[in-house]
Amino acid sequence: MFRFIAHLLTLIISVSIYSSCNNASSTSFVIEKLDTLYAPTYSDRFVIYKYGNSSILTIHQEEGSSKHIFLARKGETAPDGFDGMVMEVPLKRVICMSTTHIAMMEKLGNLDRIVGISGCQYVISTTVREAIEQKKIRDIGYDSGLNYELATIMQPDAIFVYGTQGDNAASTKKMTELGLPTIYIYEYLENNPLGKTEWLVAMGEFFDQRLKAEEIFTSIANNYNNIKQIIHDGIKQPKVMLNSPWRDTWFVPGNRSYIVQLLTDAGADYICKGFDSYQSRAISTEQAYVLCQNADFWLCPSEATSIDYLVSTNSRFANIPAVLNNRVFNNNRITTPMGGSDFWESGTINPDLILKDLIHILHPDLLPEHKLYYFHQLK
Repeated sequence: MFRFIAHLLTLIISVSIYSSCNNASSTSFVIEKLDTLYAPTYSDRFVIYKYGNSSILTIHQEEGSSKHIFLARKGETAPDGFDGMVMEVPLKRVICMSTTHIAMMEKLGNLDRIVGISGCQYVISTTVREAIEQKKIRDIGYDSGLNYELATIMQPDAIFVYGTQGDNAASTKKMTELGLPTIYIYEYLENNPLGKTEWLVAMGEFFDQRLKAEEIFTSIANNYNNIKQIIHDGIKQPKVMLNSPWRDTWFVPGNRSYIVQLLTDAGADYICKGFDSYQSRAISTEQAYVLCQNADFWLCPSEATSIDYLVSTNSRFANIPAVLNNRVFNNNRITTPMGGSDFWESGTINPDLILKDLIHILHPDLLPEHKLYYFHQLK
């Protein structure tokens, strides 16, 4: 405990120094003069610039501002006037607060760099679960139950976090106040499925693996786009309903949501289109029930694993055409007992596999040999 207190005091003394480096501020006079190392094709949330042997990762945040991170190599220092975050790379010890971060790390072969995660009960990766059992990776808790003392003792080079409201946002703020280097990975804000996956390149830059990450991403993107070509002009587009009610309210994604983009690429007609946003909107269960009467397929009905379960939540669902015609599919084929889902873990870096699933469901004659991976038919 004495060692922890001593270490905590050291961190507290350095908080003011760290905070000045952690605040997003304008470095446009520097950024405009730098060569671009990587300009994303699908993501609109990050850019990587070159500075000597080092690089600057610019991340466009949720509220519209930008954050700049100087990734120092070979003893180089940040340019004059730079007042963003500064860190030495490659990172050796990281904490992942989202299972999507774990999937990216696994794709890059960097699981040995993970020393902590948030919520082991939600992790699908067997390698990570084995490391947790062997105490090689520690669980720092989840939401309001985060163990700040453990996170501090781990002395991570970085904590990859994601932005949400409520307890999780407050937890991230407290970690920052303790001097823990938090980095937001904004893949969850991307509207394009490949934009989400492209964050693999940003992740690779922290480990001097940008070129490797680019190669992996290019392969995934090419595969996705090749699969998309299967859907030819004039193909009949089945109407698709998404999700199911939560407390008498049915949330459906907006037109610019990545899941709607996936449906479009898979040759589907999204029945709830008309809301020009990447965010979801609420409709009444009555309105949704009417829409369901015209849907050929019903996808992603929350946590349902069978038709009986679905009907038990609302007896009227038994009369929906998609139910009567055995055309209800959910994306929870691979889950943990506590609700972790591989669709939300590895699906982020496997949009091509999700696309195959959707085409096989909606147009089974186009990919007859494909075996569903993330989705399964409810029976």
